[in-house]
Amino acid sequence: MSEIGDFRKAKHQYFGGDQNSPLTPAQQKGFQGLEYFPENPAPQFVLVVEEFPNDSRGLIQMATGSGDTVPHTR
Repeated sequence: MSEIGDFRKAKHQYFGGDQNSPLTPAQQKGFQGLEYFPENPAPQFVLVVEEFPNDSRGLIQMATGSGDTVPHTR
């Protein structure tokens, strides 16, 4: 199985049976899995990551899902 296939399988198991699933127990019982498009490796991108120079790596504030902000290195 591919990395994407493994990820999808783990997500299926999480939604369908994990105690921390966002689904209610009743929803978990009827959960048949998520629908996905078939995998297609053709549109992949290979990119070179360019890091910021050391003198411009200051801290920036990034928003979180809860509305707070936390510092991250640029």
